[in-house]
Amino acid sequence: MSKVTFFGLMMIGYFLLMFYSIDIGNTIITANDNDDAVEIATRTAVSQSINRGHLRVHEEMTLDPEVTEATFLRSYAKNVGHNDVNTMREVEIYDVSSNPPMLAVDVTTGTNGLTKNYLTNWDAYLDDQKNYTNERHIVIYEAKSTTEPPQGGVTE
Repeated sequence: MSKVTFFGLMMIGYFLLMFYSIDIGNTIITANDNDDAVEIATRTAVSQSINRGHLRVHEEMTLDPEVTEATFLRSYAKNVGHNDVNTMREVEIYDVSSNPPMLAVDVTTGTNGLTKNYLTNWDAYLDDQKNYTNERHIVIYEAKSTTEPPQGGVTE
């Protein structure tokens, strides 16, 4: 093998490694941004949708489900920092419970992968050329008992 051929193969390997490292970096940035945005949005949505009138009268925390969903979507859109043209986000709100106050969400984020585009057939699987990350977050506020259980194995 000549030196030119060896150099050409080394350059191809270098470019593939470079594309792969860019893909991994982009996926990691998207996953971290998604994690932070979902955590901030769920906590904001639950804290802003507490039914304060019910809390004052009955001393019990409940949520307004419509306000919770709207606040979550608004806060998530505001907190996402990595807005790439090739990024697809799918937000799914699984459950909003009023008593106990709970919000369960799942956000799937997909980014286009350069390495997959170069290593696969150009015509096949063009819709499935994304690197996906999932973030699930559940926030539950529940009351803790103010009375302490008996100590030392003694029951009343």
